[in-house]
Amino acid sequence: MARGFSNAKQHLARAASLPSLSFDVAPRRGRAKAFMRGFSRQCGRSMVEVVMAISIISGATAFAVPEMSRILASVRLRAGMHSITDGLRLARYEAIRRNGRVVMCKSAEGQQCTAAGDWSQGWIVFHDPNNNGKMSPGETVLYREPPAPASLRVSGNTEIKDFVSYGSYGKARQLNGGWQGGTFTVCSMSTGNTDAYLVIFGISGRPRVQKTTVAHCG
Repeated sequence: MARGFSNAKQHLARAASLPSLSFDVAPRRGRAKAFMRGFSRQCGRSMVEVVMAISIISGATAFAVPEMSRILASVRLRAGMHSITDGLRLARYEAIRRNGRVVMCKSAEGQQCTAAGDWSQGWIVFHDPNNNGKMSPGETVLYREPPAPASLRVSGNTEIKDFVSYGSYGKARQLNGGWQGGTFTVCSMSTGNTDAYLVIFGISGRPRVQKTTVAHCG
Protein backbone atom coordinates (compact mmCIF):
# COMPACT_ATOMS: atom_id res chain seq x y z
CA MET A 1 0.00 0.00 0.00
CA ALA A 2 2.84 2.34 0.99
CA ARG A 3 4.61 1.35 -2.22
CA GLY A 4 1.57 2.25 -4.34
CA PHE A 5 1.25 5.57 -2.61
CA SER A 6 4.93 6.28 -3.28
CA ASN A 7 4.47 5.55 -7.00
CA ALA A 8 1.53 7.94 -7.16
CA LYS A 9 3.59 10.70 -5.61
CA GLN A 10 6.34 10.13 -8.19
CA HIS A 11 3.84 10.44 -11.06
CA LEU A 12 2.47 13.64 -9.64
CA ALA A 13 5.94 15.06 -9.28
CA ARG A 14 6.73 14.26 -12.93
CA ALA A 15 3.49 15.86 -14.06
CA ALA A 16 4.31 18.97 -12.09
CA SER A 17 7.70 19.19 -13.78
CA LEU A 18 6.15 19.17 -17.35
CA PRO A 19 5.49 22.54 -19.13
CA SER A 20 2.00 23.80 -18.54
CA LEU A 21 -0.41 23.54 -21.48
CA SER A 22 -2.88 26.36 -21.90
CA PHE A 23 -5.42 27.16 -24.64
CA ASP A 24 -5.30 30.84 -25.50
CA VAL A 25 -8.97 31.25 -26.33
CA ALA A 26 -9.12 35.03 -26.04
CA PRO A 27 -6.68 35.77 -28.91
CA ARG A 28 -8.55 33.36 -31.16
CA ARG A 29 -11.80 35.09 -30.35
CA GLY A 30 -10.11 38.42 -31.14
CA ARG A 31 -8.90 37.14 -34.48
CA ALA A 32 -12.38 35.87 -35.30
CA LYS A 33 -13.90 39.25 -34.48
CA ALA A 34 -11.27 41.02 -36.55
CA PHE A 35 -11.95 38.67 -39.44
CA MET A 36 -15.68 39.29 -39.22
CA ARG A 37 -15.16 43.05 -39.09
CA GLY A 38 -12.94 42.84 -42.17
CA PHE A 39 -15.46 40.63 -43.92
CA SER A 40 -18.23 43.10 -43.14
CA ARG A 41 -16.17 45.99 -44.45
CA GLN A 42 -15.35 44.00 -47.59
CA CYS A 43 -19.01 43.21 -48.16
CA GLY A 44 -19.83 46.87 -47.66
CA ARG A 45 -17.33 47.92 -50.30
CA SER A 46 -18.67 45.30 -52.70
CA MET A 47 -22.21 46.60 -52.27
CA VAL A 48 -21.07 50.16 -52.95
CA GLU A 49 -19.23 48.95 -56.03
CA VAL A 50 -22.32 47.11 -57.24
CA VAL A 51 -24.47 50.22 -56.78
CA MET A 52 -21.90 52.33 -58.60
CA ALA A 53 -21.70 49.79 -61.42
CA ILE A 54 -25.49 49.77 -61.79
CA SER A 55 -25.51 53.58 -61.90
CA ILE A 56 -22.80 53.62 -64.58
CA ILE A 57 -24.60 50.98 -66.65
CA SER A 58 -27.89 52.87 -66.35
CA GLY A 59 -26.24 56.09 -67.49
CA ALA A 60 -24.48 54.32 -70.36
CA THR A 61 -27.73 52.68 -71.43
CA ALA A 62 -29.59 56.00 -71.37
CA PHE A 63 -26.88 57.40 -73.65
CA ALA A 64 -26.50 54.29 -75.83
CA VAL A 65 -30.17 53.78 -76.75
CA PRO A 66 -30.67 57.10 -78.61
CA GLU A 67 -27.17 56.84 -80.06
CA MET A 68 -27.93 53.35 -81.37
CA SER A 69 -31.18 54.65 -82.88
CA ARG A 70 -29.23 57.35 -84.72
CA ILE A 71 -26.73 54.79 -85.98
CA LEU A 72 -29.49 52.50 -87.25
CA ALA A 73 -31.24 55.43 -88.95
CA SER A 74 -27.97 56.37 -90.65
CA VAL A 75 -27.43 52.78 -91.81
CA ARG A 76 -30.96 52.59 -93.25
CA LEU A 77 -30.48 55.92 -95.01
CA ARG A 78 -27.23 54.79 -96.64
CA ALA A 79 -28.82 51.48 -97.64
CA GLY A 80 -31.67 53.36 -99.33
CA MET A 81 -29.22 55.54 -101.22
CA HIS A 82 -27.19 52.51 -102.35
CA SER A 83 -30.29 50.69 -103.54
CA ILE A 84 -31.11 53.58 -105.90
CA THR A 85 -27.57 53.96 -107.23
CA ASP A 86 -27.21 50.20 -107.68
CA GLY A 87 -30.54 50.06 -109.53
CA LEU A 88 -29.47 52.82 -111.94
CA ARG A 89 -26.10 51.18 -112.56
CA LEU A 90 -27.73 47.82 -113.21
CA ALA A 91 -30.24 49.33 -115.69
CA ARG A 92 -27.47 51.17 -117.54
CA TYR A 93 -25.23 48.11 -117.66
CA GLU A 94 -28.01 45.86 -118.96
CA ALA A 95 -29.00 48.37 -121.64
CA ILE A 96 -25.44 48.34 -122.98
CA ARG A 97 -25.10 44.58 -122.65
CA ARG A 98 -28.41 43.84 -124.36
CA ASN A 99 -28.02 46.63 -126.91
CA GLY A 100 -31.56 47.76 -126.19
CA ARG A 101 -33.74 49.84 -123.90
CA VAL A 102 -33.87 48.94 -120.22
CA VAL A 103 -36.30 50.68 -117.86
CA MET A 104 -36.31 51.18 -114.11
CA CYS A 105 -39.81 52.10 -112.88
CA LYS A 106 -41.86 52.29 -109.68
CA SER A 107 -43.70 49.08 -108.87
CA ALA A 108 -45.58 48.11 -105.74
CA GLU A 109 -46.14 44.46 -106.66
CA GLY A 110 -42.99 43.79 -108.66
CA GLN A 111 -44.74 43.03 -111.96
CA GLN A 112 -45.96 46.26 -113.55
CA CYS A 113 -44.96 49.92 -113.53
CA THR A 114 -47.20 52.37 -111.69
CA ALA A 115 -47.73 56.12 -111.86
CA ALA A 116 -49.08 56.26 -108.29
CA GLY A 117 -47.05 56.95 -105.17
CA ASP A 118 -43.31 57.47 -104.93
CA TRP A 119 -40.26 55.23 -105.23
CA SER A 120 -40.52 54.13 -101.59
CA GLN A 121 -42.96 51.41 -102.68
CA GLY A 122 -40.22 49.59 -104.58
CA TRP A 123 -39.29 49.28 -108.25
CA ILE A 124 -38.38 46.92 -111.05
CA VAL A 125 -35.72 46.91 -113.76
CA PHE A 126 -36.81 45.25 -117.00
CA HIS A 127 -35.74 44.82 -120.62
CA ASP A 128 -38.03 46.87 -122.87
CA PRO A 129 -37.38 45.77 -126.48
CA ASN A 130 -40.62 47.33 -127.79
CA ASN A 131 -39.60 50.73 -126.33
CA ASN A 132 -42.97 51.57 -124.79
CA GLY A 133 -41.72 51.97 -121.20
CA LYS A 134 -44.18 49.38 -119.88
CA MET A 135 -43.93 45.76 -118.93
CA SER A 136 -45.38 43.80 -121.85
CA PRO A 137 -45.96 40.05 -122.22
CA GLY A 138 -42.68 38.25 -122.85
CA GLU A 139 -40.49 41.02 -121.43
CA THR A 140 -38.01 40.10 -118.73
CA VAL A 141 -37.85 41.54 -115.21
CA LEU A 142 -34.15 41.79 -114.39
CA TYR A 143 -34.46 42.96 -110.80
CA ARG A 144 -37.14 43.67 -108.18
CA GLU A 145 -36.52 46.07 -105.32
CA PRO A 146 -38.81 45.56 -102.28
CA PRO A 147 -40.47 48.48 -100.48
CA ALA A 148 -38.22 50.75 -98.45
CA PRO A 149 -38.50 50.69 -94.63
CA ALA A 150 -41.39 52.76 -93.26
CA SER A 151 -38.89 55.24 -91.82
CA LEU A 152 -37.50 56.11 -95.29
CA ARG A 153 -38.88 58.09 -98.20
CA VAL A 154 -37.50 57.75 -101.71
CA SER A 155 -38.78 60.20 -104.34
CA GLY A 156 -37.82 61.48 -107.76
CA ASN A 157 -38.25 64.96 -109.20
CA THR A 158 -40.56 65.66 -112.15
CA GLU A 159 -38.25 64.26 -114.83
CA ILE A 160 -37.94 60.89 -113.12
CA LYS A 161 -41.12 60.79 -111.07
CA ASP A 162 -42.21 57.47 -112.60
CA PHE A 163 -39.31 55.85 -114.47
CA VAL A 164 -35.74 56.05 -115.75
CA SER A 165 -34.95 54.70 -119.21
CA TYR A 166 -31.57 53.78 -120.70
CA GLY A 167 -30.80 53.34 -124.39
CA SER A 168 -28.34 50.92 -125.94
CA TYR A 169 -25.39 53.30 -125.51
CA GLY A 170 -26.01 53.63 -121.79
CA LYS A 171 -27.46 57.12 -122.09
CA ALA A 172 -30.55 58.10 -120.12
CA ARG A 173 -33.30 58.74 -122.67
CA GLN A 174 -36.98 59.62 -122.64
CA LEU A 175 -39.30 57.34 -124.61
CA ASN A 176 -39.38 59.97 -127.37
CA GLY A 177 -35.58 59.92 -127.63
CA GLY A 178 -34.92 63.13 -125.70
CA TRP A 179 -32.30 63.08 -122.98
CA GLN A 180 -33.37 62.29 -119.43
CA GLY A 181 -31.85 63.38 -116.15
CA GLY A 182 -33.05 64.00 -112.64
CA THR A 183 -32.56 63.74 -108.92
CA PHE A 184 -33.68 61.13 -106.42
CA THR A 185 -34.04 62.20 -102.78
CA VAL A 186 -33.59 59.58 -100.08
CA CYS A 187 -34.38 60.82 -96.57
CA SER A 188 -35.45 59.70 -93.10
CA MET A 189 -39.08 60.54 -92.30
CA SER A 190 -39.15 63.70 -90.19
CA THR A 191 -41.20 66.87 -89.68
CA GLY A 192 -38.01 68.88 -89.11
CA ASN A 193 -34.51 69.08 -90.52
CA THR A 194 -33.11 65.66 -91.34
CA ASP A 195 -30.23 64.07 -93.23
CA ALA A 196 -30.75 63.07 -96.84
CA TYR A 197 -28.92 61.83 -99.92
CA LEU A 198 -29.39 63.19 -103.42
CA VAL A 199 -28.73 60.72 -106.24
CA ILE A 200 -28.19 62.84 -109.34
CA PHE A 201 -27.66 61.78 -112.94
CA GLY A 202 -27.65 63.42 -116.36
CA ILE A 203 -27.62 62.23 -119.93
CA SER A 204 -24.55 60.04 -119.30
CA GLY A 205 -26.72 57.98 -116.95
CA ARG A 206 -23.99 57.67 -114.34
CA PRO A 207 -25.32 58.50 -110.87
CA ARG A 208 -23.45 60.63 -108.37
CA VAL A 209 -24.30 61.07 -104.70
CA GLN A 210 -24.52 64.22 -102.61
CA LYS A 211 -25.23 64.27 -98.89
CA THR A 212 -27.44 67.09 -97.71
CA THR A 213 -30.06 68.20 -95.17
CA VAL A 214 -33.71 68.75 -96.02
CA ALA A 215 -36.21 70.87 -94.10
CA HIS A 216 -38.61 67.98 -93.73
CA CYS A 217 -39.20 64.49 -95.12
CA GLY A 218 -42.56 62.80 -95.40
